[in-house]
Amino acid sequence: MRAGPAALITCFMASQACPAAAQAIFDDFGSGSPSPNWFVCSRSENSFTFGPVDGEGRSAATATVRNRRTTGALLSPQSHAGCRNEDGSYTADGQERAELWEAKAVWKPIGTDIWYRFDMFVDDSITSRTGRFVIGQWKQDDPPKDAPLLAQRFNERIFKVTIEQDNELPERNPADVLCRVVIAAQETARSRPGYGDGHDLNAPTLFDEIQSSPPLSIGHDLKGVTHTVAPGEEEAEVSCARDISVEVFAPLPDPFGKWTTMVYHLRIGADEQSLVEIWANGRKISRTTGRIGFRPFDAEDRQFFKFGPYRNPAWFTTLTRLSRYARSEKKADVDPDGTLAPD
Repeated sequence: MRAGPAALITCFMASQACPAAAQAIFDDFGSGSPSPNWFVCSRSENSFTFGPVDGEGRSAATATVRNRRTTGALLSPQSHAGCRNEDGSYTADGQERAELWEAKAVWKPIGTDIWYRFDMFVDDSITSRTGRFVIGQWKQDDPPKDAPLLAQRFNERIFKVTIEQDNELPERNPADVLCRVVIAAQETARSRPGYGDGHDLNAPTLFDEIQSSPPLSIGHDLKGVTHTVAPGEEEAEVSCARDISVEVFAPLPDPFGKWTTMVYHLRIGADEQSLVEIWANGRKISRTTGRIGFRPFDAEDRQFFKFGPYRNPAWFTTLTRLSRYARSEKKADVDPDGTLAPD
């Protein structure tokens, strides 16, 4: 029998992980070690702690990533690529990360209508010169293309949320197979169709531009292929975004050096029926509908969430925290009083 809301709240407040068979999972990370709902991606450049945060009246999973080049042997088939195996080895992938992954036992089928709520803390280490930096992403198991379906990005000390879809832009570079679309951002972000990370740093304010149509493609990471706008072309004609609509209600808050409460309502699949709704600190940020993800769409695939720093090699140390995590197929389980995700 499915646990009722009262039982789930008790599970959360008692610092216990709810059973994987339940529709909802609550975790305040107060037990001193990760619950069975999580896989810890241990590597030489990272460290993790679980438990009370000094002086804050809450518990959290604290992840720290440092600049440390490492090498390792191949992983066993039961391990996550790029994470430490039981014998201490792992495959070095040229990145630096300190991530918690949802354990495979609690992954959900792709396309599940599901709600997430969590508090996150991102320290002040990220600068305006920082390149690729992801803290929190939703991925597809064995996807047609290796990219997150949905990601929180902090490049250049600007908080943005992006989705990915197949790039079907005519006359595109054959290597340019991904189309990344900004669906939420801070007011200080800069982007417009065909521009973004590693592109035109003098582009207009994203929050102003994102309210126009079509949605904003910002290209890819710094190692990716740059989109360009040919002289005289209309920007709407060169945007790679297709079959997607973004409604923007407010900018994302500044998340650095403070706690931010995020709520996501997701139904993700490449069948043009996808949905992503975002709230931050009790304020509705955006609503995205349409095609999210990659073809061919396989209903047997699963999706999962992971949180923590994931970046290109950098010289500085970054600390993040995850607290008051909740996941459910019912909104009432993650926002019982309606204040975190108001309509």
